[in-house]
Amino acid sequence: QLPAYCGRLDELRQAEAATAALRANIQEARERHATASRQEEAAGRDLRRARGDLRAQERQTQQILGYAEDCARQAMELERKSVLRGDEAERVRQVRKSLVGLEEAQDLQGRAAAETQEARKTEA
Repeated sequence: QLPAYCGRLDELRQAEAATAALRANIQEARERHATASRQEEAAGRDLRRARGDLRAQERQTQQILGYAEDCARQAMELERKSVLRGDEAERVRQVRKSLVGLEEAQDLQGRAAAETQEARKTEA
């Protein structure tokens, strides 16, 4: 009986060791899950914040484009005048410079649209 008892005792010890290892693995998995959940929540907050920033940037771009278009219209009107005085000529130069700004703003808008599309792809 003693050898059988010792054999069962060894089996019990092995089972207890396996149970302890499984419990440790379960605890580690729970901790990894909690960490991953926190990281996912933070990523979601970052994504929402980035989308808000992108929408604000798009609104600003539209506003700048509106200003640039107004400047372009003013430049065309000034160019139509046959005789330009010195200060008017300076205004025309400033408006032409604004046209360059318009092109840059349009480029910015294109890049913002690409970023928006990329954000939508990331969300999906």
